[in-house]
Amino acid sequence: MADPIPGGFNPEDNNVVETNEDKNRKDSIEFTTTVSQPDQTKPESLASSESAPGTDLDRETLDQIITTNQEVYTSLQIKENPDNTGNLINLEHELKQGNILLPSQEEHEVRTEAGYIPIIIPGHLTREAITSIFEDLLDRQTYSKRDKQQNQLELDIVFLIGSQAREDLLKTNSQINKTRPQQLYLTYFKPDQDIYTAHRATVSNLAEECLNILEQERQSNPELNLQGLTLEEYLTLQAYIKQTTNQYVDRLTSCWLLEDTVPDPDPKATKPARCLRLGWSSDDFHAYLSVSSGFFDSRHSAGSRFQAMPEYKKTN
Repeated sequence: MADPIPGGFNPEDNNVVETNEDKNRKDSIEFTTTVSQPDQTKPESLASSESAPGTDLDRETLDQIITTNQEVYTSLQIKENPDNTGNLINLEHELKQGNILLPSQEEHEVRTEAGYIPIIIPGHLTREAITSIFEDLLDRQTYSKRDKQQNQLELDIVFLIGSQAREDLLKTNSQINKTRPQQLYLTYFKPDQDIYTAHRATVSNLAEECLNILEQERQSNPELNLQGLTLEEYLTLQAYIKQTTNQYVDRLTSCWLLEDTVPDPDPKATKPARCLRLGWSSDDFHAYLSVSSGFFDSRHSAGSRFQAMPEYKKTN
């Protein structure tokens, strides 16, 4: 039976396991890449005086965003078609073509001053494609931890999707109502290694309680347009932080994906039935990043991440 990382999952039943150490224990887990990353094709550059279509972001800011995100896209081997086939994405080319939804300079400054970092989401990919990409990424990683005798263990990483979660993947709010742009788009996340420091108020709460906290934060900070995360956004955040820090996030606290709630089939229902959630766990041989689908208002508790999304119009 798998041993849960504090705040993580038991992969056999997808229940969150909480411990008293969640709030003050520093996990010693390390993640290391076991194969070399693919060679990155040098992106074409805009002239220093050339502005990108659809935004007034300054060139220096754009260069930093494109360079860092291109490294992530190259590592993940993200391609141009929805099923992740075709040519590898070249973000500088997509920028020149006006194919990336970008915020204004003012929106960017408001979000970065609040401690959020810019990450480009591959919104053109299907949910099946992004989960397959992440399975491949984790297959190239190992997980280092110490056992009770302080022996160093090297574990293979496995990306798991629970049976209920797999059934719910295409039935969530974000999938049914297309609440996210169906193209490349820039949004902003807290880069903290764990939810406890990024969004402490949400820790050890039900999905319903986390959604209430999000609404309170939205009212307190209307300029940030705070929202919950989709599965695609959370996995891209994981990959970005891994690329830039060599660590994955939320090893101590599992995360509700508040944009991926599952509607209740009862027409009289006033709230969702379930919500997707991710968390880490391990046994003697493997480390698991598990996707589960927990009841919205009972039994399960975790934390949640928010994003400061620019005010993009809905696109189909």
